[in-house]
Amino acid sequence: MRTIFFICRTLFLVMILISTISWAQAQETPQQLLARLTYRAASYQATLSKQEKHSCPVGVLLCRDFANTADAYCFYYGVRYDEPHPKIGGRVNRDLEYGRGDTFTLNFNGGNDSVIRDMGAVNFNDVKATPAIGNAGEAKAANKHVYLMAIHCSDYDMWAKMQILEMQAGQWIIFRWERLNDTAQITGTRSGLRWDGRYYADNRGHPDDRATRAMKTGIVKLQLRAGAGGGNPNQISMAGDSSIYVDKVQWTPIAMTKTIDSNDESTAYYSGGFVPKGKVWLVNKVTYNGLAKGDSNGRGEFILRIAGWLIAHESQSPYPFNGTSWVHIVVHPGQERYVYAEVANSSECNVTIEGQLLAESDPKAK
Repeated sequence: MRTIFFICRTLFLVMILISTISWAQAQETPQQLLARLTYRAASYQATLSKQEKHSCPVGVLLCRDFANTADAYCFYYGVRYDEPHPKIGGRVNRDLEYGRGDTFTLNFNGGNDSVIRDMGAVNFNDVKATPAIGNAGEAKAANKHVYLMAIHCSDYDMWAKMQILEMQAGQWIIFRWERLNDTAQITGTRSGLRWDGRYYADNRGHPDDRATRAMKTGIVKLQLRAGAGGGNPNQISMAGDSSIYVDKVQWTPIAMTKTIDSNDESTAYYSGGFVPKGKVWLVNKVTYNGLAKGDSNGRGEFILRIAGWLIAHESQSPYPFNGTSWVHIVVHPGQERYVYAEVANSSECNVTIEGQLLAESDPKAK
């Protein structure tokens, strides 16, 4: 009898616990739900291999109708549309939305020819090619399915694939994704941008040629110095791609001696280039310093990202910042635009990224 009583009591307590958890989850705000799912997404990220951790970020997306918010994800920057640093959140494109009827809408800003294709419940790593994928900008969300996407908008063109890891129909999804940038995987042309690993010339007037602008060493330097500029973000990448708010990209390093002023123009400097074909850039060490001063347009900001990973974020301080990070991040050809520094509102930064150029087959690059 005691055994039966103990079993019944245990089952009763378990039922109460389950009911309590269900009730608590039902009372969650979208922000609380997002925080819980982000923590769960981190557990998925931890299960990936070392190589996948750097090339296959795990993200969270709330259903637009369920959360009653314009939730979306930007694959180009690898961030959510509403990430809590407004200088990015206020300007990234909303590449993917999860909306009505468990439907994904790709780049729903309108006026584009982005397409998405449901490849089914296939092995994520097996989806490597980019075949003709039709002309549909929408696809039904299905758990464990892999989706192939050709994203085209006024700011950039890219291929990517995505797999749903877990979902609650009509409420949220947890997914992983990867950019497809191997020149053997990309075919065709879109709006004049050739899908052969080349990009438009940067602001310094370099020729649009990866070979002549290939990295010579494993060291990249990024500098930015910008006044108010209407509160807009100023950005420079390892290959010299700059945001439209940068007034000029210098040939020589910026002298960080003068106190930053809100009337200063936006100036950038970089040394680096493109990752050579057949190689990868293994980043080991990052050092940075600067000032996120702020002004009447808003909080001072400094952001540093490498291949989708947020390395540093400083916000509004009257005191200079500095830091050093030891990392293991592999940057492949075509990912150069994902290696960038950004400042806003009378701020400046000085960044040095150190690494090694390795053959793609090198075991260290895994």
